Amino acid sequence: DISEHIKALVKSSIPVVGHLGLLPQSAVVQGGFKVQAREASSAVRTVEDALILEDAGICMLILECVPPVVAEAIVSRVSVPVIGIGSGPACHGQVQLMHDILGLYPRFKPKFVKRYAELGCDVAEALRRYISEIQSGEYPADEHCYPMREGQQEEFLKRINHL
Repeated sequence: DISEHIKALVKSSIPVVGHLGLLPQSAVVQGGFKVQAREASSAVRTVEDALILEDAGICMLILECVPPVVAEAIVSRVSVPVIGIGSGPACHGQVQLMHDILGLYPRFKPKFVKRYAELGCDVAEALRRYISEIQSGEYPADEHCYPMREGQQEEFLKRINHL
């Protein structure tokens, strides 16, 4: 029972954050990266799980990819902060991956992501240029390097000459 593990951690002064809905770390077991709690029975179970987690002592709950009505039901029933990722506006806060909101993966965009930029192509081009300049020897140039202090390079070279 996970609640016993949570209680033991909390008793040891280790804060525990609960996580319900889509769990990327076990998405394969859940049938892939899919919205969770879309059926009444699984939605009820998600609310019950939130209450169990709160009772076990979590300090915060993350709801990932659950319908807004389920998130709202949980927020109204628990006293811990609820942070949503693709779970609607009722949550106390929202979280997004920087890579998603900056558009660094142009071929994949979950429904809940709002892109504020499309930087994926710019990043890919910058990395191509970086690799090319390293391979050609253009980078790093003297302007990108730290010189030794005045007169120290000659002294250094003399000292290592016998090594």
